Amino acid sequence: MGYYFNGTTEHGFLEYRNSYTKIEPAGASSSLARGINNTREIVGEYRPNVNADGEGFTFLNAKFTSYVYPTATYTEFNGVNSLGDRTGDTVTGRINGFLAGPGFLLMCR
Repeated sequence: MGYYFNGTTEHGFLEYRNSYTKIEPAGASSSLARGINNTREIVGEYRPNVNADGEGFTFLNAKFTSYVYPTATYTEFNGVNSLGDRTGDTVTGRINGFLAGPGFLLMCR
């Protein structure tokens, strides 16, 4: 799991038994896969188009879910644990860390 540069931009991927799968929502211009847990949930950041700011994503059971921190211009997930708690960074006029999980959201300054 990680990302590669194709000469123009980055794209997330998952490597499993020498087989590589691109991890990127349909239509996205770029992605970064940054974390994975033991339930195979992958988290990271993608840009919906070349002019867009980054949005966080989760990828689980072949489904992408996008996430934008409230009032943020940029959001990314960096890690996820086995409970589905996610850590990330966001820009809301300044850079903040945050922790999000099922039913909660906590900003860290």
